[in-house]
Order: sequence, then structure tokens, then C-alpha cells
Amino acid sequence: MARLADGWFIPSTSLSETKTHIERIHRYLAAEGRQPEDFGLDVRITLKKEDDWGNWVTARREAGATHISANPRGMEDPIDAIRRFKDGI
Repeated sequence: MARLADGWFIPSTSLSETKTHIERIHRYLAAEGRQPEDFGLDVRITLKKEDDWGNWVTARREAGATHISANPRGMEDPIDAIRRFKDGI
């Protein structure tokens, strides 16, 4: 992955586990002579499971995530949920 890929999808996990994944990926990149800023890291938020979307996103960005995917599955109105997520972050 670190030698060939342009990025990686990190499983939807706790902040602590997300940080562990990102740190591990950064080590793999360094071993291949690559810079973390040249490698995308996508994390997914399940909107129904999280209450404070803004803080969730901020914490993952600070941990090193470069992309955020929002999963509205299970929400009463998925389109509205995505709009509210966009407006809330």
C-alpha cells in the first residue's frame, strides 16, 4: 500500500484506533521514502452513530485524515442528513 497507493480508507473506528491506523500508515510511508502529505487518508463517519459531527471531523483532521466520507444509512431522511452534516462542519 505505502509503495504503490495514492491513499487509504481507514475503517470507521474510535479516535484512538484511527490515530493508531494513521501513525502506522505514516511509518509505512516513511519506510518507502514517501511523505504523508502526498497520501490521502479517508475516514468514514456513520451519521446515525455520532452526535457531534463537527468535533468528530475536527479530531480526525487533526489526527491526519485528509478526506471524510459521511454515511447516512439508517437516517430518516438521508439527503437532509448529508445537508445538515455539510452545514455543521
